[in-house]
Amino acid sequence: MESFSSKNSKANKMRYSGTGKKVKPHLFKKSSFDCDIEYSELKKLNRLAVGGFGIVYLVQWNKGKENEQIAAAKFIKYDETQQFERDFGREVNSLRHSKDCKEHIVQFFGLSQDCDTNEYILVMQYANNGNLRDYLKNDKNMLQLSDKIVLNKSILKGLQFLHSKNIIHRDLHSKNVLIHNGNALLADFGLSKSLLETNDGHTSEVRGVQVYVDPLLLDKTFNPRFTHTELSDIYSFGVLMWEIYTRRQPFDGRNDKNLTLELCFGMRERRIEGMPLSYCSIYEKCWDKDPAFRPKFTQVLNDLENLRPIPKYHEDIDNLLTDEITIESFGKKHINIPEIFIQNEDGTLQIINSIPTTNLERPISLNTFLLQPFKEAHQLFEDTRKSCENVQINKKICKLLLKRINLAEYNVNQTQTNNHVIFTISEYYKLFQKFLQNIKDIKIFIENISHIRGLKQYVQRTHSGISLEKLENKFIELLNKFNECTSSLEFRTMKLEIENIHNEIEETTEFIQAIQHNFKADMFKNIEEITIRLTKQSSFTDELFNKLVKSVNEIKCDKHAICKHYDLQEKQMIYAQAVILKNLGDSTNIIKFYGIVKNESSLYLVIEWAGSLKEYIRNKNNEFNLQKKLQFALDICNGLVFLKAVNILHRDIRSESIIITSNHQAKISNFDNSQLTSDASYLGINRNNIEYLAPEILERENHYSSYDFRCEVYSFGILLWELSNAETPYENYNNEHELGTLKDMILRDKNYNLSNSINSCMAQEYKDIVIQALDFEPINRPTICEMFKVLYSLANNDRQKNSHNDYLRISSNIFSQSISFFEFSSIEDAINETKKLGGDKLRAWKYFDTHSNLDVPLACYWKGYFLYNNILGEPESKSNERIKEAAQLFKVASEANIGDAQYKYAECLWKGEGVNKDQRLAVEIFRKAADNDNVNAKYCLGKIYYEGLSGIEDKEEGAYYLKLAAYENYEAREYCIKCNIDLNDF
Repeated sequence: MESFSSKNSKANKMRYSGTGKKVKPHLFKKSSFDCDIEYSELKKLNRLAVGGFGIVYLVQWNKGKENEQIAAAKFIKYDETQQFERDFGREVNSLRHSKDCKEHIVQFFGLSQDCDTNEYILVMQYANNGNLRDYLKNDKNMLQLSDKIVLNKSILKGLQFLHSKNIIHRDLHSKNVLIHNGNALLADFGLSKSLLETNDGHTSEVRGVQVYVDPLLLDKTFNPRFTHTELSDIYSFGVLMWEIYTRRQPFDGRNDKNLTLELCFGMRERRIEGMPLSYCSIYEKCWDKDPAFRPKFTQVLNDLENLRPIPKYHEDIDNLLTDEITIESFGKKHINIPEIFIQNEDGTLQIINSIPTTNLERPISLNTFLLQPFKEAHQLFEDTRKSCENVQINKKICKLLLKRINLAEYNVNQTQTNNHVIFTISEYYKLFQKFLQNIKDIKIFIENISHIRGLKQYVQRTHSGISLEKLENKFIELLNKFNECTSSLEFRTMKLEIENIHNEIEETTEFIQAIQHNFKADMFKNIEEITIRLTKQSSFTDELFNKLVKSVNEIKCDKHAICKHYDLQEKQMIYAQAVILKNLGDSTNIIKFYGIVKNESSLYLVIEWAGSLKEYIRNKNNEFNLQKKLQFALDICNGLVFLKAVNILHRDIRSESIIITSNHQAKISNFDNSQLTSDASYLGINRNNIEYLAPEILERENHYSSYDFRCEVYSFGILLWELSNAETPYENYNNEHELGTLKDMILRDKNYNLSNSINSCMAQEYKDIVIQALDFEPINRPTICEMFKVLYSLANNDRQKNSHNDYLRISSNIFSQSISFFEFSSIEDAINETKKLGGDKLRAWKYFDTHSNLDVPLACYWKGYFLYNNILGEPESKSNERIKEAAQLFKVASEANIGDAQYKYAECLWKGEGVNKDQRLAVEIFRKAADNDNVNAKYCLGKIYYEGLSGIEDKEEGAYYLKLAAYENYEAREYCIKCNIDLNDF
């Protein structure tokens, strides 16, 4: 196809009609952003796709002229950054070479620019068969082996051409390969990089689809300086070979962080039944973990030319034993195996000792004998990964367990590939079954602890609330069994640090205690009952419907209620909503349901009502202070946590769906679109909800896509932005006809403007969860439970800022300055401020006071330290009360094994300060403090034993502790000298 790049007067005019900005030349001669096609020559027809750099449209070019034709135009918004200039420059430079390889690279006709929007436009060849991924999915394209080889060769020749021009593609996957008249063309060079460009010392940036990316680029820990090479493109080509033959996306389109680890461990897609073994051999060499063993282009082309369609791969004739002993030789050799077993039809194992194969009429079936344990293991691994996809709480624990699952899968893959004959040994088989049971137990454990409902069996009631000690014990038990099983199977291990999970369990405990007020009765029992009722009542029947219908006189409601009108034929719709509301009515942040009223022609849903949040923001902007914003955010989040716990998707979270009651409480309403998570969930796009819809819903061309709770989190993120800014998102787009424009803008902008315009008065933690919730990758969004924890902390800390405790009121005459609780980034900073000469003691006090109320042990100790030493100068009349509170705080911190707190609490017990005098207990706690290396405790304990102050004299024990203390404490050293204790004899 002819290239239409030119240097006529029109083109020269166009060069100066844009920004006028000249970009310095890159490595290729023709590399500036000079435009050579006038924008007026292009006419948009319809949108083709949304890519990483912009939107692609089908356009009519040179309409009415001799060279009129249909083309593809990629509209790219100009960005004055080095990254943009680098990436865009690469793409233009690479595309300008297309004229030299028309058969294998998409043709580039020229560059244009829209002066109004400042967008650059790449005008390219239109590929009439779309991209490779869609082409492979199309059942109408009946591809024979010869067709697949042609596609592979075309891609390979395109890569070979790029490499000959010293260009690496760097983003090769099935969406970046276009198909025109059945021929493959390489496209999308946004990540292409010249081999002549030097690596500036930074880790090479990986932004492609990870299943196609060289694992050495993914594994930044062990390969921090590894960069893209020609062999990285060879790896990607190997993955494409597998995809072209199977016509499936690698790993079914998975793109999560766990897959990254698995790929780095060496996991690859498996061969499929009937695949030519010579074809397998080619792509498996291409995706070898070690680049040194990957073939060159010439070798791969030669292998494709000489590919033999037979023999084919069959699962049940995979190698049985070793390279020397194969299925083919099974009847020719006498093989003695020490202990071999077969599985009988009734499932029992039959052990056969030293049976020569010549005595067997036929080989043992591998499907029942060798492959079954592997199939079961792989299914378990996959199921466990799926269980981790929607973890709501205890993420760190689940992640730690999943790391071990991934490591186990790597070992199983290695065993299956290299040593599956080991399953002929019955003892190993039994050990492997024990290992599989451990994986099953881990899977069940993850499913239980990752959602509120499953935690019930691990919760214990205590005098102070609840405890999750059983959860921690179960985690340790499973981990020990896992280590035992993998060790007995002699699996390869790597050092996986077991992080301290205690803090996460404490967080979960606090979270459960915080949400319990949603329920009048036992929370777990309530959730279980609601879930069961919702499932039973989800199917419509006239009998169930009639139970919800009441007469007007039977309706008992507050004065603030509304009747939503429905036609009689909408009976099923109103029933679905009524069932949900009836079962959720006791929640504090869900609107109340009063019943259904029916007359001859209509139905009315009677529900609680007040003004909407949208109206509240519009009418009471001046009264909408930070505290109310945080409280409303927490109220809404509280309701969403409850909905998630009972498996309900609201599907219409926006400011119009939130009511604000007369006592300033936010409640979720408008359940018209709500469904159980088990139901097929599809959602349409309309003017009312487009600003709040997740991008995965918006970007579907047919306007329908599956809706899950990650979409709900996105909508809540938009609502949090609206709360913080007290304005409607995308308010300028208020016309029905601008729906498409708004949609395109959201997808292109990727919430950049929203994320960078959050009210500066909001805490950074608030801003962070909004930005995370608005992430275009659903898997990167936080869970609703994580958002609750942040909002709960912010809302409660804000309350404490506005209401000092009694002690602060007493000290207000001395310190009148208002100080924020969160001016320290950590407790260590607050401690350093306390110790610093002239440090701001009040700032430190407020930090310790706030965090002691959250039961942070170290903060309890330091608050007690302030009280005990009267650092803030409280009147002497309050000293008894102050010392008593300090002693209790020391006790709390002492129980958390903090040595300094143990010493102070023991001192209080010894002297009877703030607590009843108990010298026996004091000695025990002094000993604990000494064991925790508290030098003052060592000195006191030494004196107590040496002088017999507790009634028991023990010179030897006393001298021991005194000597320990003397190395760090001057008084202890002087005491030892006074008592003639030899410090050299130690």
